[in-house]
Amino acid sequence: SSARTLRHLRIGGNSYRELSFLTPLTALEYLEAGNGELREIGPLASLTRLEHLQLNDAALRDIAPLASLRSLKWLDLEGNSIEDLAPLANLSRLEYLNLNRNQLRHIDALAGLPVLAWLELRENLLEVEQDSPELKVIGALLARDVAVSYRPQLRPRYRGSAAVHLPAGAAGRVFRTAPADYFTVLNPAGGWRIKSFTVAHTEAINRDYLREVGRYDTGTGQFAWYALPGPRQPGAAEAFPYTVTFTHPRSIQLGLSVQAWPAYGEDGPRLLYLSRVTLYNIHTRSSYTVELAPPEPPSPGAAGRENAAGRPGAGRGEPRGSLRVEGIE
Repeated sequence: SSARTLRHLRIGGNSYRELSFLTPLTALEYLEAGNGELREIGPLASLTRLEHLQLNDAALRDIAPLASLRSLKWLDLEGNSIEDLAPLANLSRLEYLNLNRNQLRHIDALAGLPVLAWLELRENLLEVEQDSPELKVIGALLARDVAVSYRPQLRPRYRGSAAVHLPAGAAGRVFRTAPADYFTVLNPAGGWRIKSFTVAHTEAINRDYLREVGRYDTGTGQFAWYALPGPRQPGAAEAFPYTVTFTHPRSIQLGLSVQAWPAYGEDGPRLLYLSRVTLYNIHTRSSYTVELAPPEPPSPGAAGRENAAGRPGAGRGEPRGSLRVEGIE
């Protein structure tokens, strides 16, 4: 039939979510099927004569079926949600590859493509600073005269861990994160907002009380302190690590307010800090989890900032309110 000899097909811009109707078209050499809601591409595995494939701006995560398409020379996967490039590692005839606007963190699978001439990697989550593994792969490709476009990236930049250092003898007092130690998103224009955070405690006995969270909200344009919800009392064993998830991610900065347990054993120095922060990109709808190590102890006299009134409250220019969250894990 004519369908079995069809070599060239454009079906982009449609609402197809899968491509089972293409299975009989084994003679296809050119296919455009992007700009739609495509989520599953299993049927493409049988189209082994494909040389040109365009699957841009769809909803793809799993590209495993592409591993069998050894005739591919031109592949456009821009604007998907792809993280794993292993299925492309053995496409030895690939000359052009567009991976812009995905969720890539690693590209080592591309290092061995022998005839690759042009590679697009912009707006992913790649670490492309000096000596990073991804930059080394890019450098090796450039050394082979591969044209590689890889800036800008959407990887979030941040600093701080919202640490609160409680000194020895802190019993009953309230301490807040020093402003210089706030966890801060440094590239909010890229769309990154704080979706959830986890507070860790460095001691096995953890009756210190997490009272408030300070956050800069892009909706209000100000930094404010919010009381944490729930029937929680000072002295009750706190369930650390302690996780809070925001229903609507709008914050780009976090600080903590902690009341020391009045009868805390030997009352030695200890530390509360953010051990994990999950960021959400409001533009790409992707997530990125940051794992933070305990910060170094402060220099003498530089422990957590004690609230002037000895209790959590609004400092001048620091509003208070109730923290509305989706859940506490």
